[in-house]
Amino acid sequence: MDVAKAAELSAVAMKQFGLGGDKVGHVADLLAAGAGKAVGSVEDMGMALKQSGLVAAQTGVSIEETTGTLAAFASAGLIGSDAGTSFKTMLQRLNPQSKEAADAMEALGISAYDSKGEFVGMSVLAGQLKGSLSKLSAEQRNAALSTIFGSDAVRAAAVLYDQGADGIAKWTRDVNDSGFAADQAARLTDNLRGDIERLGGSLDTALIKSGSGANDALRGLSQGLESAVDWFGRLPAPVQSGAVQVGAASAAVLLLGGVVLTAIPKIQAFKVAMADMGLTAQLSSSRVAAAAKSVGILTAAAAGLAVAYAGMQGVVNDWAGANDDAVKSR
Repeated sequence: MDVAKAAELSAVAMKQFGLGGDKVGHVADLLAAGAGKAVGSVEDMGMALKQSGLVAAQTGVSIEETTGTLAAFASAGLIGSDAGTSFKTMLQRLNPQSKEAADAMEALGISAYDSKGEFVGMSVLAGQLKGSLSKLSAEQRNAALSTIFGSDAVRAAAVLYDQGADGIAKWTRDVNDSGFAADQAARLTDNLRGDIERLGGSLDTALIKSGSGANDALRGLSQGLESAVDWFGRLPAPVQSGAVQVGAASAAVLLLGGVVLTAIPKIQAFKVAMADMGLTAQLSSSRVAAAAKSVGILTAAAAGLAVAYAGMQGVVNDWAGANDDAVKSR
């Protein structure tokens, strides 16, 4: 998952449950453990939490028990925002929506709140469902769940029934695994790709920390390169064309190691370039040598400018991207 998405999910979770910034590592552990030990991805867990977290927190369910319950849902194939919506609706249905639902809950001895009006907890609720509904036939059980929770939330309630108190408690313990996210990250990045990613992060950090110092250095380099490009741009067009074409011919010969079929077109281009510059085969050896020296200088200048510009552009783009990320993170 990219940093922006991970930051968004973590921020939403902390906001929903009223957690401080020092708990971001704990949230990462919960989401990573929920995904790693059940079914689905961290993004699936995050989307489920986004849909259900606010109602869960308002009901009195902790983030640990919420994530544990969502992991139990995932283990049964109920994942992502669909799981979060079903969980949210189930929690809302704990306050009976109809007389039939209230009568069914009373008859089965299901009570989600204690004498003080506090939520009893997900594992206790799962235990109530397991104890009461296990005495019924499958038909009676399905009817009771549909009456109490409705067609959407019945899926979540059915998972709670299947898991019971012990199952939900176990999932809550499993996701509350300190250091799980860091351990998984270390395992997944223990390769060349991970090394390169960490190197890129270090470079980004260095550029961000250097601030205006890096900006001044890059501006000086950019302005110097601009002057060189302007000088090349003021040369006569035939000279520019000749330098570029001769540079292309030289690069082809060097890269292909004298492969004749590839070198011949470049040699022809060389001849055309020489003609453009007013040089012919009848020139004296001294004039040819002098012209070749001039062409060599121009070729090197053109090639050097091209490489420098490309490198400079890459550095500036990376630096600008790093600064943009820093601004967004603030």
